[in-house]
Amino acid sequence: RRDLLSLAGGAALLLSPLSFAAPALAKGEGAPGTWAFRPKGSTFDEAEVTEGFTVLENGLKYKDVTAGSGKEIAEGTGVRMNFAGYVLETGKEFDNSWDKGRLLGFKVGSKAAIAGLEEGIKGMKFGGRRILVIPSSLAYKGKRVYGGLIPADSTLVVYVQAMEEGGFFGFLESPNAWLVGSLPEEKPKKIKKEIECFNPKGCF
Repeated sequence: RRDLLSLAGGAALLLSPLSFAAPALAKGEGAPGTWAFRPKGSTFDEAEVTEGFTVLENGLKYKDVTAGSGKEIAEGTGVRMNFAGYVLETGKEFDNSWDKGRLLGFKVGSKAAIAGLEEGIKGMKFGGRRILVIPSSLAYKGKRVYGGLIPADSTLVVYVQAMEEGGFFGFLESPNAWLVGSLPEEKPKKIKKEIECFNPKGCF
């Protein structure tokens, strides 16, 4: 896929041919991904990111919204998923695949995505829906990415839906955008073109 998010503490995401999802649909009742959409301008209250969550030693939190019925995701599994990502501290959305109409794909354990995303989907079954609360140490740490939508040291809240097993890469703006260490940390500037980025090293 060509411009996605890489949620690891500084590392990367994917590389090969992408998997296109259905054309993006406007947000609204009955639209795909509605369960993961939040009112614009809303913020998270404590209960939303604590109640019902499993908390791991590294600070990663997850909660299953819907249990899948497919194969369980484990190290080495190729995953194609839909996602919507928000910054916990501000409530702002920084990206979502439903609006773009294409899936995010990567191989679990490849360090193509940020550590919190790769670890957070392990144990899910295809078809399932899960909410992840990813501390900055497992995301972009002190980097400012996504054109400033994700400030340094931000905690991310990512809604994920595991769609299918398959190709490891997405359709990226830069073929190497998801390679670990492929791009430098973003320098403060005005970004005109929106780019998806789960690259732990940052994508600008």
